[in-house]
Amino acid sequence: MAEKKPIYPNKSIIGSGARFSGHISPASTLEIHGIVHADVIAEKLEIADGGSLEGNSQIGLAVINGRYHGRMKAKSAWLMHAARLSGEIEYGSVQMDRGAALKCNIVHNWEDDGSEQLVDLEYLDVENRQKDE
Repeated sequence: MAEKKPIYPNKSIIGSGARFSGHISPASTLEIHGIVHADVIAEKLEIADGGSLEGNSQIGLAVINGRYHGRMKAKSAWLMHAARLSGEIEYGSVQMDRGAALKCNIVHNWEDDGSEQLVDLEYLDVENRQKDE
């Protein structure tokens, strides 16, 4: 008989009504429906409506529909309609749904890989460029 594999082999779930304090690292996917006071490092963080996280976090993708307080560094963040964030958020890209609320410092992470080149603003002035040609 074949061995049954777990439905979510790399997903950690903190259920509604549960409380957790400590440190969570490294997690593939962390789904929070309860109350968590912890520092978190995860590839994906999901905070459900009714769930909350207080602590510092380093996340690949954050999908937030609950409460977050702390300092978050996320490559990408999706703030859903019931999201309530406070503290500091550093992000690479963000999507914010109508109804989401922020009371925090927001910092875009401009990772400079050297691919962006500065353009001479005078060159973009079409009127002056046509006169010179």
